[in-house]
Amino acid sequence: MVSHRNFLRVVSLLPAVLLVQGFNPKHHHFAKATQYANSLALAASRADTKIFVKTVAAAKLEDIFSTDEPATVFIPSDNGFKRLLTELNKTEEDLLADDQALRNILSFHVYPEHAKSGDLAYGSEFPMLAGGSIVISRNQRTFSLVDELGRDAHIIKGDLTAGNTIVHIINKVLLPRPT
Repeated sequence: MVSHRNFLRVVSLLPAVLLVQGFNPKHHHFAKATQYANSLALAASRADTKIFVKTVAAAKLEDIFSTDEPATVFIPSDNGFKRLLTELNKTEEDLLADDQALRNILSFHVYPEHAKSGDLAYGSEFPMLAGGSIVISRNQRTFSLVDELGRDAHIIKGDLTAGNTIVHIINKVLLPRPT
């Protein structure tokens, strides 16, 4: 029969044994469940991605950002959208009124497979839902997502889970090649 003292010794060693064996709770069934059904719900819950939510609604792309299919979504922060508006010399209202441009831009932020930060290796190319690709570049200590116009964006909050989607919040809006 196991004494109470011996039981406590075994239990106290369990974390060390799991650590040595490479156990990672994120990859096991009892890991913390996602609280967001999809990437759009996650974006709606954040204070720094409100413009993204507005653009998705204006472009009528809720279905793409609410999918149950495996995907990776690069969500530009509000500051990223503000930078784009400055680059294009447009207002937010101008951007929201151009639903075709929004469809092209927003679908260029969806990679139709899972890609966590660790999968973003230097030189990797990721074909986006809209067509075209982003390429992973690296400088000294950080890596960049390079769009088809050679503009780079950085992940400011990565590996968020929303339903069956991996979400990375980025500091710029990625742009596809003009059609």
